[in-house]
Amino acid sequence: MKCIVCSSLFQDYLENTLSQDIIDELNHHFQFCNKCRICFTTYSLTITLSRKTEQPCCVSPESVDRLRSMLLERFFNGR
Repeated sequence: MKCIVCSSLFQDYLENTLSQDIIDELNHHFQFCNKCRICFTTYSLTITLSRKTEQPCCVSPESVDRLRSMLLERFFNGR
């Protein structure tokens, strides 16, 4: 699996909407790709923490898109 495909599936992975074959492929990719593993950990932690705020809130689709863009930029630019 290519990293760009992997990163595009983060949200679906968190929502458990992927087939078992794709989940297995992602898990295998995470074992060997440190960048994707770190990006996914950051992404999932951000989503988890945003859900634990005192005021009820949801992560807006715009925020998710900004986060995804930022992570991909850092992933491919090596920052």
